[in-house]
Amino acid sequence: TNPVDAHNGVAGGVNSPASVTVTTNTDGAWVVDTVIVRDPTATTTVGAGQTQRWNVDRSNVDAGGSHEGPKTPAGNVTMSWTIGTNDPYSISAAAFKPAASNTAPNTPTVDNFNTGSWTTDNTPTLNFTQDDPDSGEQVKYQIQIDGTDNTFTNLVADYSSDFMAEGAASFTVGQAAGSGSYATGSQGQTLSDGNYYWRVKSIDDDTAESGWATANSGSIAFKVDATDPTAPGNLTESAKTSGSITLSFGSQSTETNFDTYKIFYKQGASGVTESDSEHSDSDLGFINYNGTTTTTISGLSADTEYVFNIWAYDLAGNKASATEVAITTDTWGC
Repeated sequence: TNPVDAHNGVAGGVNSPASVTVTTNTDGAWVVDTVIVRDPTATTTVGAGQTQRWNVDRSNVDAGGSHEGPKTPAGNVTMSWTIGTNDPYSISAAAFKPAASNTAPNTPTVDNFNTGSWTTDNTPTLNFTQDDPDSGEQVKYQIQIDGTDNTFTNLVADYSSDFMAEGAASFTVGQAAGSGSYATGSQGQTLSDGNYYWRVKSIDDDTAESGWATANSGSIAFKVDATDPTAPGNLTESAKTSGSITLSFGSQSTETNFDTYKIFYKQGASGVTESDSEHSDSDLGFINYNGTTTTTISGLSADTEYVFNIWAYDLAGNKASATEVAITTDTWGC
């Protein structure tokens, strides 16, 4: 940024005072001048309100310099020196803008993956908003992801972006470095199943930094489970009547993050899906079927073929199913 706010000069002036007027544009500007008098016997005296910085005599000239400021409000500033009668002079002055102050960026706002919830996405996109109180500044971010705890000493990703305008921003695990850089992690990486913590800070173009914004106040920010559960064992026929079928459970799932089992059924020999009728049994909410071995589906039609299957679900929504089984109810009266 050009530091000069305004400037002016007078060449070939004669008689006291030697003066020049500068019209400043910026509040708080400082005005600096230089005067040269072409008379080896001249005496130069700085004008009122100015601070003399130097004054020298040489064989052919007398010269001096001064400053005045800061000048608020902006406007006309006249720099003058008292010199001898009929002394020729030149004088110039320049106004300089005040040094700009800089305020550190505000701590970013975390916009997602901030509640400790489960996700099946092992390359999640973390969203946040950057804000800088100084108008027109560019900011960049540093983001860290830890797979152990909130001390951020066991990082799986540590990425610094290039500068950008403030506002909404995001980082996707495994994204290309682009104009930024990885200190930990790399393009194409994925997160293993587990618990994760993350934080982000902003840095402005004067290197001032915000505080860290830590997702979920330092508690687990999100949990990744991108692996399907092990499928439960197949359902088998245990008993039946004209209006009901009792099914025996197969082996249980070994899913660490188990949520529930669901049994779906429909009339027909095959093709049961999760959009078909769902059987309700509270024992299905336990990975070991709550210690039971069978479940009974009632309200069926006599002498009718039904197809059944069981699915296991984990807390992230992953699922796996057994192999469907078709069973026909007894004829009415049997």
